[in-house]
Parts: sequence; C-alpha cells; structure tokens
Amino acid sequence: MKRKTKVLCAAAAVAAAGIAAALYQWWTAPYDLPEISSNLTVEQYGLDLSANRQAQQSINALPAGNEVEQLKQYIKQDPGMMAYSNKLRILMLERGETEQFLEYVEGLGPLTDALKLQKALAYVDLLQNPDLGTAALGQISTKSISVLNNLLEDRPYDMFTHYARGLNNLYWPSGLQRTDKAIQDLGYCLAVAKQLEGTMDLPLWPLIYTAYGDALVKDGQVKEGILVWKDGEAKYKQDKELQRRAALNEQGALEEVRAVRGIDEFRRPDPAISDLSIVWTSTH
Repeated sequence: MKRKTKVLCAAAAVAAAGIAAALYQWWTAPYDLPEISSNLTVEQYGLDLSANRQAQQSINALPAGNEVEQLKQYIKQDPGMMAYSNKLRILMLERGETEQFLEYVEGLGPLTDALKLQKALAYVDLLQNPDLGTAALGQISTKSISVLNNLLEDRPYDMFTHYARGLNNLYWPSGLQRTDKAIQDLGYCLAVAKQLEGTMDLPLWPLIYTAYGDALVKDGQVKEGILVWKDGEAKYKQDKELQRRAALNEQGALEEVRAVRGIDEFRRPDPAISDLSIVWTSTH
C-alpha cells in the first residue's frame, strides 16, 4: 500500500512539473505577430475612424444627467460603434462603477469586437484600485490580456488591440518576463505608425513612440530606447512626453521609466491611458 502511495505521489509530482513547465512556456513564449504589408487596409488596422467621429457628435449632444442610459440605448442600436461603449466605460469609471460596466457588457450576449476591446480596457480601469496588491493586479491584467488575445484571433492586425496588450505587459515587474512581449506588440504598433503617419495624422503616433522607447529602456536597452524617443520627438516636436524623454541621459531614462511604468514592481497605469476617444476627437 505504501509503495502504491509513493508511486501515485511520484506520478502526481511529474504531472505537476509538466503542467508547470507548460505554463512557463505559455507565459514566456513570444507572440506570433502578423506581417505588415502595404496591401493591408486602414480598416484591417482598426483605424477607419470616420463613423466614430460622427458618433462623437451624438455623444457631445447628450443631455446632462442621463448620459449613461442614453449611451446604453445607442449601444443596443449599434453595438459595434466603439465611440459609444468607450464613452459609457469612461463615465462609469468616473462614477466608480467599472464592475457594473463589466456586468452590463457580459449581459449583452455575443460581443462585437468593439465591446470586447472595451471589456479588456475595463480590466485596465480596475487596476486603478489602490487597495489591490501585486497578485490581484496581475490577475486583473491577465484577464485583460486574455480578452485581447481572443480579439486578435479574429482581427490579427488591429492596432488598438496590440497597443492595449503591449501596455498591459509594460506595467508588469521586469522579473516576471513580460517586457519582451510589450516590446513585440509596441514594436508592431510603431511599424504601423511609420507606415501610415505620412498620410494619417493621429495623436496615437507619439504615444506609440513613447511607449516603445519606455519598453526598451525597461528591458535594459536604454540607448536604443532613447533613440526611439529622439526619433519620435523629431517628428512630433510639440509632444511634451517625447520632449522630456529625448533630453534625458541613460540614468535619467531609467528613472523616468521606473517612475512612469515601473521596473521592479507592478505600476498602476495613468487613468487616462484607456480613453480611446482622443484618437477620433483629435483626428484631422
């Protein structure tokens, strides 16, 4: 009987080790990113924003005091319009109702791509809770990344989704080996930016230069990160974040990234980071 117990324990230990190895492989394996091509359309990148700009006009005309219910009506009529769900999420965040937003979204049935993205961003909003410890923050971020992974299966080129996943990974402690994944997604976004910035004027472009440079610095590639900031600052001279970073030396760059993104600890992102409306309200 004792021998049988030992055999079972040994088998369980081997199985547990196998599961742990598989989880580690999943955790650290690089993303399988799509190839960028000049044949890809703006719609495939998720950057056809004309409908969202029109929807924003309806949002701006909403009567004060009844915005939430009216936005829910808009979403019911057009669940694929990201401007509506983005505004609703931000309003409910300001009211401390992000959990209620998630419950509302879950109750809508099969989700459109726009609602999936807003669900992932709602998890990012939850990271603002100052009472959460590192473990809880990590669990919430992982939920967000899981939603984004699912979304990318259907829309592999979508830049907002890659950007959101890159930022999610950027705030993890470097010891947990997520910075490489942030570099992958943010590098993809920068490649798209370089392809399109000559023909599309988006306020998202300087944010991408900033975040990609930050990721490189966090990874220990400090000189390379500073060069990315300088490249971005040369193109977007009015951007204050790039201005400040481009003037830093290597020690200053590390201090900047430690303060803004965190290096050895999980850093809560800026609350404004999840509001996508800056893109379609500021697009020329």
